[in-house]
Amino acid sequence: MPADDFELPVELTLSAVETTKRCDPASLSESPSDRGDTFRSFINVLEVTVTKAEFIDQIAEQTGLSKKDAGAAVDAMLGTITNTLRRGGDVVFTGFGKFTVQARAARMGVNPRTGEKVQIAATKVPKFSAGSQLKASVKGG
Repeated sequence: MPADDFELPVELTLSAVETTKRCDPASLSESPSDRGDTFRSFINVLEVTVTKAEFIDQIAEQTGLSKKDAGAAVDAMLGTITNTLRRGGDVVFTGFGKFTVQARAARMGVNPRTGEKVQIAATKVPKFSAGSQLKASVKGG
């Protein structure tokens, strides 16, 4: 499948949030050199989040399944990924990505409250590596 034909199974919802840091709107009419150190620019933050419920709604809509059946399918998929990783296996979706388990070695850390050095135990963590088609889709916008 060519990368430009790859589509993610959800429509992402967008919400724009606008914040500012000590910027007087009247100063925007002044030139930047007239504003001096008090000028702070507006920051636009774009949030993109799909909840599990929204994901299930999209699966139901795109497949014609009921929301109950789509929810069961999503739960089964997540359960299968979790159980496979728990057993130390990998889950590969060609083009989309690969879920693996990564071992983290024991190491020394610092307690931020006390500054005391502490031993951090070895552990295993889940890892996701994006596949080529997912990377191309995200890169292309």
